[in-house]
Amino acid sequence: MYKKFDDIKIGEEKKKLTRKEKKELKKQQKEERKRKKEEAKVLKKEKKNLPKIDKTVLDKMEEVDITDNEFIKTKSGYMNIYQVSGKDVDSLSLDEQEELIRNFMFFLREFIHDFKIIIMNFPVNTSEQQTYIQKRINKTNNELYKIMLNEKLEKLIELEKTKTNIEYYIMVFIDKEDSVNDTLNNLIRSTNKDIHLSEIDLEKKLKVLYKLNNLNSKIL
Repeated sequence: MYKKFDDIKIGEEKKKLTRKEKKELKKQQKEERKRKKEEAKVLKKEKKNLPKIDKTVLDKMEEVDITDNEFIKTKSGYMNIYQVSGKDVDSLSLDEQEELIRNFMFFLREFIHDFKIIIMNFPVNTSEQQTYIQKRINKTNNELYKIMLNEKLEKLIELEKTKTNIEYYIMVFIDKEDSVNDTLNNLIRSTNKDIHLSEIDLEKKLKVLYKLNNLNSKIL
């Protein structure tokens, strides 16, 4: 006896959704599409706001080269660094403090070019004392004296590692090379007994620049 196709059941028949269920399903699908669209929009916005990462720090640095006269060549001109002699203001009398302020105001009025004052901690430099003691050690034949000198030398070395001084610098900015002499002459005329500037060697300039670009680092 043969069976009719209607009598053969293959799996369960798909349940038919009611009108209400279809409406609810359609609503859920719409909300899901909306949610995904919002997520995509947020991701796109976050990606757009991500900071651009440069390949090197050189693109951010203003300094580009060193000139023959040991000036710093920048992207916008030239720059040189001078050390400013510090003053123990607390030890000055009231009249001396007022005179110091007047002399600083004189400098601000007279020097018409762009500049920046820098204050930073630098390790104490005992290299001269170390060189002197080392020479004494090499010359002496007195073992007891040599031991004493070695102890002094070790203290000086340790002092450089642990002790720092507050130092003051001024960065002078120059637009173009042919303005260097005019700027320096103006700088010299603007200084006085309270605003005294000293030239520093290239090594010290590079240390100042290194510290400015690496604020949390130690200068050796």
